[in-house]
Amino acid sequence: MIITRIGALSPLVSLAEAREWLHVDHGDEDATITALIAAAQAHFDGPPNIYGRSISRQTLRLDLPGFPRRVRLPYGPVRAVTGVKYRDPAGEQTTLPEAGYVVAATILAPTGSWPATACRPDAVSVTYSAGYEDAEMPEVFRLAIRMMVAEWFNNREEGTDAQRFEVPFSVRRLLGPFRVLG
Repeated sequence: MIITRIGALSPLVSLAEAREWLHVDHGDEDATITALIAAAQAHFDGPPNIYGRSISRQTLRLDLPGFPRRVRLPYGPVRAVTGVKYRDPAGEQTTLPEAGYVVAATILAPTGSWPATACRPDAVSVTYSAGYEDAEMPEVFRLAIRMMVAEWFNNREEGTDAQRFEVPFSVRRLLGPFRVLG
């Protein structure tokens, strides 16, 4: 299973919001703050992250070596499946018609039986949109990004590997209930 984000993430926290959170009232640090916003969001939003969730709207592609009984679409919430393609045993790429599958939450299942596929790691590709709509997104995600930006902004020194990649306890507590297990 290979999961790929198609396209870039849209920032969930603006430069102005981050500067206000950091109490920075000049533009000298804008490039650094912008980079920290992107890094913090990437840490929590979509693949690859330890929380197993997409926060902002994004398009993902899941590549599989064949059709399992049911396909679990990682990094939900899943908004819509936009395409299912597969390589038939002859290696020709074919689009599976929408009538050939149903989607329930994060599960894609066939309406009948799945077609036979070629033997290759990317025999099946499922493209889907995931993430929250702006109006339904819990504010806790934006807060966690601002907190990570502040942590990295205020602690720029290189530490041990554990320190560099450690998420502060307060952020872990905020996002813990949103972690997808299993």
